[in-house]
Amino acid sequence: MNNSLTDWQRLSLFSVIFFIGKTLISLFKQALSTFAPMLLIVLASNKKLTVILLLIAGLSLLIIGNAILQFWFFKFRREGEKILINDGIFKKNHRVINFDRVQNINILTPIYFRPFGLVILKIETAGSKGNEADLSGIPAATAATLRTEILQHQQSVSAQSSGYSATDTSEDDSKLVVSASLKDLVAYGISSNGVFFFLAIFGPLLGLFFTSFEGSTRTFIRQFIVPAFEFLGDGSSGKVGGILLLVSFVILLMFLFSILGAIYRYYGYKLSSQQTSLKRHSGLLTRFEESLKIIKVQTFVTQSNFIGRWIHRQNIILGQVASSHLGQPSKRNTFIIPARKQSQIPELRKLVFANAPDEIPEHAIDRRYVLKTWLIWFVFPMMLVAANYLTQQSYQAAGIAVLFSLAMLPLVIRRWHMYRFGHAQNYGAFQSGLFGFKRTLFPLYKVQRTEIRQSPLQRRRNLVTLRISLAAGEVVIPYISMQQANQYLESIQNAIKTNRAPWF
Repeated sequence: MNNSLTDWQRLSLFSVIFFIGKTLISLFKQALSTFAPMLLIVLASNKKLTVILLLIAGLSLLIIGNAILQFWFFKFRREGEKILINDGIFKKNHRVINFDRVQNINILTPIYFRPFGLVILKIETAGSKGNEADLSGIPAATAATLRTEILQHQQSVSAQSSGYSATDTSEDDSKLVVSASLKDLVAYGISSNGVFFFLAIFGPLLGLFFTSFEGSTRTFIRQFIVPAFEFLGDGSSGKVGGILLLVSFVILLMFLFSILGAIYRYYGYKLSSQQTSLKRHSGLLTRFEESLKIIKVQTFVTQSNFIGRWIHRQNIILGQVASSHLGQPSKRNTFIIPARKQSQIPELRKLVFANAPDEIPEHAIDRRYVLKTWLIWFVFPMMLVAANYLTQQSYQAAGIAVLFSLAMLPLVIRRWHMYRFGHAQNYGAFQSGLFGFKRTLFPLYKVQRTEIRQSPLQRRRNLVTLRISLAAGEVVIPYISMQQANQYLESIQNAIKTNRAPWF
């Protein structure tokens, strides 16, 4: 690679590994459309093993060939205050990334790049869907130089617009704020929603496997599952014991999956502050070095599931601007601080929102929410179910449907009790949850749009649903009075008029 970044640069040949991995991830994301036709070909063939080997060989050649071509046609260089990128095999792409539009710039060091001093520089702009550019397989020094130049340019522009003088930053100015031990990562794994990703990822795959190999599945159940149930006991007791054992095994896998994911992503977690920025280092096999301008934080979210509440741990999510592309929303940008104790929350909140009040008076939503939710979502549907069973003279099933609707009432009341909202000193707060909770704190002057909605049932009681749109997402406060909504809107308008600080 040339020493001057103003000349066209090529990626390292080792970037082929990155492009292979990127292609594989894309294929697995579209697993059904990618592998279903191949599965049909295998099932229709008399020589399944031969066909499988041929398909694997052909697919491997295509993936490797595609990765080599992507490497060959990828070039980039710096031109003034922008980065030019040319890539694409058949469809040529010519991209221009202005320093002013860069939203995030992060450095990743995969395990296969470490021995060669290479990294991946990920650049995301405010209007892009996902990463605008992945400069994979470039020297660590080149990535550090580009990131420093972009950050210094943005700091200079921000200083000029705000009237303050820009100062250079260095690693020596950084202060360690948070670190996470292995115990913390285990706590994060069991207190986050990652436990449910197991079902979301493996559930459809298992369903496709059982459908495609129905005969083998029946043989497996007959030879292994049935004997296990019989070993636990005869009759209904054996079935109940087997089901409980199976459910326990699935739950154990869910938590194990979440814990391993947390360790892989956040091992060696260190969060440091550097003047107006936060910098995070983490990762087991792939080392992530990510930075975030504090001024770009839109929301300060603390959340935990029921296990997190039991072990007194909360996970902090710093919401950033949700990027989009051609009007299509993309994945929201989040900056996670895992498994913090309650005593650590105030200090971190002050670090992000220095002027935020220590406490915001909170109000409950109207109790009519309970009746509306219970009737619409549980009573009326279960009445239809019960009526259907009654026509079939299945009185026991009809009774179960009625009891189910009654059993849901305490959960609806619990849900209503967890709703809390308030605003004070130019900051808004909102909480929701059931067994766990999610609390969102946000500056009122960063609100982009507000909307009041009123259903016919709400209109009779002068109640509304207030929707507050931020660049990091939306806050929806249901069943509050029109007076409370108008007071909230007035506070938002006053905050926007009086606070002209940049936040994007």
